[in-house]
Amino acid sequence: MLTIVGLGPSDISHTSHEAFEAIKRAERLLLRTAIHTEAMDLVSQGISFESFDALYDNATDFESLYHSIAIEVANIANTSDVVYAVPGHPMVAEETVRILLPILKDRAIPYRIISSMSFLEPTLACLEISINQGIQIHDALEINSLRANPNSGLLIYQIYDKDVAAGVKLQLLNVY
Repeated sequence: MLTIVGLGPSDISHTSHEAFEAIKRAERLLLRTAIHTEAMDLVSQGISFESFDALYDNATDFESLYHSIAIEVANIANTSDVVYAVPGHPMVAEETVRILLPILKDRAIPYRIISSMSFLEPTLACLEISINQGIQIHDALEINSLRANPNSGLLIYQIYDKDVAAGVKLQLLNVY
């Protein structure tokens, strides 16, 4: 059985109670990355885990990295009960989960998904806007496919370095 949990966007205060209980009960806990404030909280509470951070160093691109992680999680879940924890909400901009779910279905591996807050909720609160006001949400790594509506707000996520920011800037210049 695989339990996929969200860690929330920052520290333990944004992790749902149900997700944290699953983490505490885990026989084996896998984190997509330990580079997350929640990972520090887990360490401080004596909760051990494994992460896939070593795979990031050898990856040529994110798609192949996320595919490798998904395959590894599925392989582990095929032989034992495991909790796989990802930043934010498992179904909000989490590519490993998007890739993992069809693999689990193909292999008939039972799973469940436990929610926590995503990056969207605190962002919307900070901006004081409602999602129903018409906001587009777009991955910076897929910026070339952006079809922006100038009459709507635009939230671009995964801007993690200067190169990605430069690409976003150029695309926004083309669109606007």
